[in-house]
Amino acid sequence: MKIFSFLFASMLLAFCLQAQAPQKFSYQTVVRNASNQLLVGQTVGIKISILQGSANGSAVYAETHAPQTNSNGLATLEIGGGTLLSGNFANINWANGPFFVKTETDPNGGNNYTITNTSQLLSVPYALYAVTAGNNTPGPQGPAGQNGANVQNGTNGQNGLNCWDLDGDGVNDASEDVNNDGIWNVIDCRGTQGPAGNPATDDQSLSVSLNGDTLYLQNGGFVIIPGLSAANNGGGGQTGITQHTCGATNVHNPAKTYGSMTDQQGNVYKTIVIGTQEWMAENLKTTIYRNGNAIANVTDNAQWQNLTTGASCYYNNDSQYNCPYGKLYNWYAVADPRNLCPTGWHVPTDAEWNTLIGYLDPSYDPGEFGIQSPIAGGKMKSTTGWNAPNTASNESGFSGLPGGVRGSNGNVCCVGENGRFWSSTEWSATNTYALSRNLYFSNGQAERYVDNKPAGFSVRCVKE
Repeated sequence: MKIFSFLFASMLLAFCLQAQAPQKFSYQTVVRNASNQLLVGQTVGIKISILQGSANGSAVYAETHAPQTNSNGLATLEIGGGTLLSGNFANINWANGPFFVKTETDPNGGNNYTITNTSQLLSVPYALYAVTAGNNTPGPQGPAGQNGANVQNGTNGQNGLNCWDLDGDGVNDASEDVNNDGIWNVIDCRGTQGPAGNPATDDQSLSVSLNGDTLYLQNGGFVIIPGLSAANNGGGGQTGITQHTCGATNVHNPAKTYGSMTDQQGNVYKTIVIGTQEWMAENLKTTIYRNGNAIANVTDNAQWQNLTTGASCYYNNDSQYNCPYGKLYNWYAVADPRNLCPTGWHVPTDAEWNTLIGYLDPSYDPGEFGIQSPIAGGKMKSTTGWNAPNTASNESGFSGLPGGVRGSNGNVCCVGENGRFWSSTEWSATNTYALSRNLYFSNGQAERYVDNKPAGFSVRCVKE
């Protein structure tokens, strides 16, 4: 059987309207095969772990499930209701976050898990505030809402639960989009009785998007729609984003509007439009090609330097660098016909890198080896994640990160100092080299180099 990709479809926080924490999460995922076809009517094995602190944090709870996909390829399970492996779901201290959900999947229905994905759990804190909704006592002060709104349960509790139901029909649906702008309006929950607020004001105060990964209330439970969460500083095509999808903070330019893309493994990335191009605004971290085949993870230096086939690694063979630096890939992985980037995206050519740099600095030198532009790099670099002094404005929103390099001899160097990115273009003088771009911590330069194909660099995909 082929390897399958799990796409995070939705997560529903189901809870009783009593003063207690939610005891189950209804998790749904659409399962597709390597040809992007739905996997219908088949049992899959899934291990769920709740991680505390970071995407690589300790598991405070773990369980297994064996759901069957329906006619639409949808598998449904309840986190908290599976076969217990470790921990106690009821004893998780949700206030001591952040928390992450790690899914490990066996498409054959067993426990030989070959697909792994980790996503930050953003909705639990909201549910914990919402459990007092419906009581005849004041609800607690809510967390800072999206785009700066401050959400609070109403004093008598009733409108604290239904404050997302603007038109009062008992259903939270597209009818809440009173301005027909793709934003669901909300009732102002901040009043003493939780009164319906001003739609124009509410539209700005919460900005719940129909096509982002966004929190909204449905029949007493919170739902996350896939994409980038507005609770995560303004996803779904909103401004205000600073948080990387893995949880690292201050990576992105809060003045820019970011989109999102999902790779063949289900990893979600922010994207940014710069001029006529749309780029990933985060480094690639997939461990499989587009067709589902695994990319070799090579840790041995002698093996790495002798490769003529695709391979990847974590910096220093340490997975903690995956957030936010992603993985390092040799050029053979970039050129592999099974495709490193997901459908609709590709590794940029040398000319496409020139298009980006030329947009940021019209005076750049397209044919230069070395410094192409003295200023474009500063516009491309994130303002955090680099060693000091970091000459960066991230004016473009590209949010370049210094993932370091793995040399053609297998040795690693310079995480925090160098962000080196492959192009898909070979150097015409010899087929043992290919072209790359480099950003450096202590200046604002964008540099163009010729590098050995066995070297390991970061990868950014560009939209076709």
